Amino acid sequence: GKGTPTTTGVDTYAEYSAIAESSVNKQWQKSGQSKGITGVGGESKIGDVVLVPVRFRYEGEKVMVKARIRPDEQMPSGVKLLIGTQLQKKLRMKVDLDDERIELRTLEVVASLEPIEVLNNRIN
Repeated sequence: GKGTPTTTGVDTYAEYSAIAESSVNKQWQKSGQSKGITGVGGESKIGDVVLVPVRFRYEGEKVMVKARIRPDEQMPSGVKLLIGTQLQKKLRMKVDLDDERIELRTLEVVASLEPIEVLNNRIN
């Protein structure tokens, strides 16, 4: 199939990409285990790594995203996938707030930036 539309955000503070636990497909390949981290909020544990097949455009090129599994309540409200800085660099991502768009220059994709509510209403 073509996949499941998913509300995705960009996290410029997180090195790792993250996916909400409720969005994880049990058939996805695991590529790493949880580990402890220390940050502003103190010590915590980040979840296992799964390889998530992502298309940033309908019928676009499939990219395998390494994402850490996070409990849904630790994700921003309405967001299921967060793109961390490692992937942002790999995709040569540019967030253009003036023109309200995001560029994924490696994939030659440009997408409009929209509020979470608008995206989720269109998906649902």
